[in-house]
Amino acid sequence: MIHTPDGAKAGLHCLWFGSAKDRKLILKTMKEFLEKVATSDAGYLLILGAMDSVDDTVLVRKQLILPLCKDIDKLISNPGKTSITNSIKIFVLF
Repeated sequence: MIHTPDGAKAGLHCLWFGSAKDRKLILKTMKEFLEKVATSDAGYLLILGAMDSVDDTVLVRKQLILPLCKDIDKLISNPGKTSITNSIKIFVLF
């Protein structure tokens, strides 16, 4: 569902308006499909939204950043998704 523009928008609304418990559950669920979400046409927006809206930086680092860093070669080779790789670089540096 989050691979379509409407699905990504619905996922973003769940992140933005859900409780901290809901956001934690979304991130844990998304972890196993992270590479597919990051390389999809609209799914990467959910990752950027999670980096923006989740307050728990340790959780974001553990559930999103570290798994994405392990697959960074696949993400870099995917044209058009430079916003994900740039966001990872900025998040890791700070």
